[in-house]
Amino acid sequence: MQDLTNDGTYLRGAQTTDAYGIAQFTTVFPGWYISRTTHIHLEVHIDKKTVLTTQLFFDEALLDDVYATAPYSDHTGRENNVNNSTDSIDDDAAC
Repeated sequence: MQDLTNDGTYLRGAQTTDAYGIAQFTTVFPGWYISRTTHIHLEVHIDKKTVLTTQLFFDEALLDDVYATAPYSDHTGRENNVNNSTDSIDDDAAC
């Protein structure tokens, strides 16, 4: 069981890919915070070395649908936050 008080390990995990290089995992849908669009961090490791660090972005229509439902709808103000096209980290974020 994960330690829910440890910011270094909470909601972190590792998956091994199948023969086709595909990994599958189940997680919670991420919440949002001020100054960033909704995203998940990913790292790709080969032979125990990190070869890629990236972020996964979500379609804005999906975000609108998810954040309109509880418990996400309790966190108000997202309409004033950045979205994929205005996120400062990735200029090529999906719009």
